[in-house]
Amino acid sequence: MSRATLLIKKMGGTMYDIYAENLSVDPDTGADIVEYTQYTSVLAWIQPTGSESNVKGVVLNDSLSGDSITAEFFMYHEKPLSNHDRVQYKGIWFEIRAIEPWQAQFMKFYKSYLVKVDDEDNGS
Repeated sequence: MSRATLLIKKMGGTMYDIYAENLSVDPDTGADIVEYTQYTSVLAWIQPTGSESNVKGVVLNDSLSGDSITAEFFMYHEKPLSNHDRVQYKGIWFEIRAIEPWQAQFMKFYKSYLVKVDDEDNGS
């Protein structure tokens, strides 16, 4: 077991199912059909992006036009994931909108920024 895995477990890490976007085209209408299916599970530790003394949320630039969104949680994990993967946390769906390598002492893992998915029926 790696040091990063031990740290995530020590911090209260939990196994989370990760869902990826699958895009297909409706043959009758030509409309895009977007579905999310589970493709892996990952041991992760999720924490708010702010604290009681700070405003909650980290603003991310979501597009080249400068639109911004707010990430409400960080997710620390050892296994690499992809932007736009989804995870359910406390009964709410979140989407990964940014991922960066993260290092604590001699342990390497990833830090993902989670953005709440609004008004969508997603998951399996």
